Amino acid sequence: MGAKVLEDLKQHRNHVLLLILTGICVKFALFFFAWAFPVAPIGQMMGVKPEFLSINLNNSSSDTIPLDAKIRRAFDTAVYIDIAQEGYSEVPGRTKFLMYSSSLSASTCAHMWLFLYPLAIRLLASLVGFVASAILASNFFSLTSTILLYFVALKYVDDSSAFRAAILFLLYPQNLAYGTGGYSEPLFMTFVLSAWLLLEQNILLCGVLIMLASLTRYFGLLLFPLFALINAARKLPDKELKKAAADGILLHLFALPLLYWLFIQVPNDTGISFSQIESMCAHVSFGIPGSSLLFLQPIGAFFLYASIIAVWQLWKNNKILAGYSIVFLLSFMSINGLTAVSIGRYIGIIWPLFIFYGRYFAWKDTLVLSAGFFLLGAIMFIFHVNLIPTTF
Repeated sequence: MGAKVLEDLKQHRNHVLLLILTGICVKFALFFFAWAFPVAPIGQMMGVKPEFLSINLNNSSSDTIPLDAKIRRAFDTAVYIDIAQEGYSEVPGRTKFLMYSSSLSASTCAHMWLFLYPLAIRLLASLVGFVASAILASNFFSLTSTILLYFVALKYVDDSSAFRAAILFLLYPQNLAYGTGGYSEPLFMTFVLSAWLLLEQNILLCGVLIMLASLTRYFGLLLFPLFALINAARKLPDKELKKAAADGILLHLFALPLLYWLFIQVPNDTGISFSQIESMCAHVSFGIPGSSLLFLQPIGAFFLYASIIAVWQLWKNNKILAGYSIVFLLSFMSINGLTAVSIGRYIGIIWPLFIFYGRYFAWKDTLVLSAGFFLLGAIMFIFHVNLIPTTF
């Protein structure tokens, strides 16, 4: 297996190196923009309400605050670093998740975030510190997930289309912003795409990888039945039903750590259920698919529309990729509450969509889209580190 990986890297080294170089350049550009550009004029130009501009650090101009300090306090990043430093225990001064009010303690609300990404931060922290560790981990796994998406795409489309798919995946605004700051999506996608590449070759290692994905983000729970069904669908033509059933049972055994966390560890730690924590800390609930659409903002609605078109077209060519996308899309469309406005963020992890975009768009279209994605990603990152909510 290792020899095959090295052979693939050698064969496609030019595209891999170009993806890495592109990723490094755009991420340094985002850091520069966040450091150099005052947020207030950009917000006024975009019509952001003054009350949103005033919720930055210390309720004053955060442009005088060092960039690393701003990233340290940026939304989910603050919680992840707190978990990396203190675990889920109650400590004085623990970050309260911004914008959400709750009678619950900050440590109880912290259970909405899983522990694998904070563990990666903690392991690196002895070398470079906690904030730098969060940034390094996100950016490293952002690049690895982009490269993995490229190799996954090669299974379905030609080399040029796969490269375009990877570029669009990298520059998609939410992926770019969250993959540059301290977020867990890049680590999650690294596990998911690695598992997809191994599904046909090594079901045991595939199970380990989707278990790790599920311990990084809660939506990983969807992966167990999805991968089992996809594996069974691939074996149906060869009538390997017993093997497919055994593989499905094996894959679901890897869900046990997450189920233990959700239904035993969290209630033991907090005294309430995980669903109660989500509801009380973030006003999140689940309804029928589409029930959250009333909360959508224009850009999020556009991304959702483009995703539905992509799924429809995917269904004509590859029902497995389309089915995977439909399951995640319907799940994200069922989220009610403040999180619903962030559907664009969740669309960024539905990787088959980008394979369709890479095949559908020519190079001129891809360059125009990439420029637009980069602009939105830069604005999102600038606002994000200044604690101003964006709902792309």
